[in-house]
Amino acid sequence: MELGDVLQRLGCGDKGFTDIDLSQQDITDATLEQVVKLLRTHGQIRWLSLSMNSFSSVGMRHIAHACRRNQMISHLVLSHNDIDLKGMHMLGHGLKESPSLTFLDLAQCNIRDETMAPLCAWLGRSSLETLILEGNHVSCEGAALLANALEANGALSEVDLAGNVVSDDGLCALSRAILGSTSLTSLDLSGNEITAQAVATLCTALRANTSLDYISMAMNVDIALVDVVAMQNMVRCNAARRRWIQEAGTTLVLCARTHSTPLSPLPSELMHLLFACVRLNAPAISPPASH
Repeated sequence: MELGDVLQRLGCGDKGFTDIDLSQQDITDATLEQVVKLLRTHGQIRWLSLSMNSFSSVGMRHIAHACRRNQMISHLVLSHNDIDLKGMHMLGHGLKESPSLTFLDLAQCNIRDETMAPLCAWLGRSSLETLILEGNHVSCEGAALLANALEANGALSEVDLAGNVVSDDGLCALSRAILGSTSLTSLDLSGNEITAQAVATLCTALRANTSLDYISMAMNVDIALVDVVAMQNMVRCNAARRRWIQEAGTTLVLCARTHSTPLSPLPSELMHLLFACVRLNAPAISPPASH
């Protein structure tokens, strides 16, 4: 959607205009201010995408104003923008007064641990359901802040931390949040720096958790086949997780990584073991054919 079309429809008060996609429009702070002024009088906008633009922390202040003024916005996409600490403070301040927001995409926004503090301060008191932080620079400190927010937030169900730099200490902090969570259903930790040493802590949390039904830890540092088996045994003990395989609606994604190969698929023997573990829980699912 072109910027001119958006401004025209907002200006004429088109009540059927609920979704705005201004991705890759090279929007600056001044242009964003113009959009936000029109949004103040257009209360029907529910979905707003501003990914891949060129506004600064001043632009983030305008976005915060838009969220405060337009209480109907439920989906906000800001991916592929550079959000610094000042910009995140402004965004968090605005989102405090946006109770309808349930989806926030901050993928590849150059977010670091210090930037996570104002985000998590808001997150702990929000009604957000989905948070995407894929492709940032969040490490253990940021993961710990997120874990604290997860413990305080009773609505968050999906978190994407793929492609960050979370290591074992960060996973342990998240495991403590998983242990008591009743809302989290999906957690993506693929492509981080987690090793097999933290798997036991995660297994303990998952055994007690009754809500999480998807977790991805593919492409981490050193998660071996024996750790995959440990995860499978843990899932078998969890009576609350009845339909575990992807075809049944849930998935546990764990790929073996070795020193000789960057990423090794699970062998057919291990896949048969996986199906043997869950056969009683999902009798309609058949194991894969041997090749």
